[in-house]
Amino acid sequence: MQRKTLLRVLFIIGAFTALTFASCSNEDPADVVNPYNIRFKTELKVESDNSYLIPAKGGTYTFDIYNGEPWLAMVKEWFDGKSTVYNTETGRSYKMEALWATADIEKQGPNSEKLTVKIEPSNKDKFRYVYVVVSNGMKSKVFVFKQLGICADKK
Repeated sequence: MQRKTLLRVLFIIGAFTALTFASCSNEDPADVVNPYNIRFKTELKVESDNSYLIPAKGGTYTFDIYNGEPWLAMVKEWFDGKSTVYNTETGRSYKMEALWATADIEKQGPNSEKLTVKIEPSNKDKFRYVYVVVSNGMKSKVFVFKQLGICADKK
């Protein structure tokens, strides 16, 4: 009787140890494909507040998205305490145009899309913001663009 109990305890310890070591991996979790996470790459440097700092002259910025088959859920522009929200009421949208920003998702291949965000030049003297929300139905990713005002851009 004691022998069976000892064998059970040893089996449980062995199984727990095996599962613990099997779950350890050298792979970066960001490199493991998870259909619920939106994985992307960009050349833009992310700021400490998780935004992308954009010059007053604006520009076009791309993000390679690797899974989740995302669509655009919303584009929001914010300046000087006022915001304008653009979203779709009917299903999925792959292109949204706002007053001074455009977002577009284009299929590149299997499990590969490209998000392109174009931000028009600013003639304002303060920061203005663009929020682009991408969703795959399970998760959403908010891309925040913080555009410098013309005074800050000249420094």
